Amino acid sequence: MFCPNCNSQVPNGAPYCEKCGVQFKASPAPKKRSSGGGGGGGGGSRGGAAPPSYLVLSILATMFCCLPTGIIAIINSAKVGGAVASGDYNAARDASGAAMKWCVISFVLCALQIIFSMIMIAMKAEAGGGAGV
Repeated sequence: MFCPNCNSQVPNGAPYCEKCGVQFKASPAPKKRSSGGGGGGGGGSRGGAAPPSYLVLSILATMFCCLPTGIIAIINSAKVGGAVASGDYNAARDASGAAMKWCVISFVLCALQIIFSMIMIAMKAEAGGGAGV
């Protein structure tokens, strides 16, 4: 294979060009990881499928549930794409997990707010229910 930057020949599956130092995309890494048996932490940092970003879920959580926690979820969702683009799959996996965690927190807070509102409406109806009739 040839380096796209300096056009020098490099061994197949090399993570970077020895001549100019440019790092290659993570496309050769899944082949290496599947043939190696999936051992150790080195294979997890390069290659494999990109984790989900949960960006749509984060936006929905921000719009309909809880604004502060939804914004945190959007920020973490945006970090996933950048980490995948730079080849740091561990950081992408961490950001994806954080985005999902903040989405869940947003939806739980929304559910608690709905339950609290329903209790308050029921208490108000019970307190003033007989006077209005």
